Amino acid sequence: MTDDDLLALCVWDEAAGEPYEGKVAVARVLLNRMAARFESDGTVAGTVLAKDQFSGFWFAMSAGKYTRVCWTPEEAHARAESYLWMAKRQAIWADCARAAADAAKGVAFAGGPEWAKLAAQPRALMYANMSICSPGWATADKLVARIFHHTFYRA
Repeated sequence: MTDDDLLALCVWDEAAGEPYEGKVAVARVLLNRMAARFESDGTVAGTVLAKDQFSGFWFAMSAGKYTRVCWTPEEAHARAESYLWMAKRQAIWADCARAAADAAKGVAFAGGPEWAKLAAQPRALMYANMSICSPGWATADKLVARIFHHTFYRA
């Protein structure tokens, strides 16, 4: 699996249902994490597949709750490989891959005040879909922006 595929796969898993700007915002956080080495070794794989960082690779949603399905990095990587096979066969894949590539190029949007807040705050290292979960680190003092279904935070 290439770095480009893995970055796009994380966008697909985390933000496939978001508008394009939301996909780019999620990819931007992944790249910010790499640059800051926040829960990351600075590589795409070391960021996307870091233990417990991105739910789709370590957990499955069951009865409205996350349930662990992978316990080792090898299992998470195998899960990602199977997701990639499935993701590339969906029409939304091209949009996710383009969003990841645009984020890597530094593409920004004139998407209103929330996007401007995120663009002005390159240290946004976390996000959450608060309709699914409310992590303890998601506090008002760390809030950067809300873009569609995701709320973005600094560390």
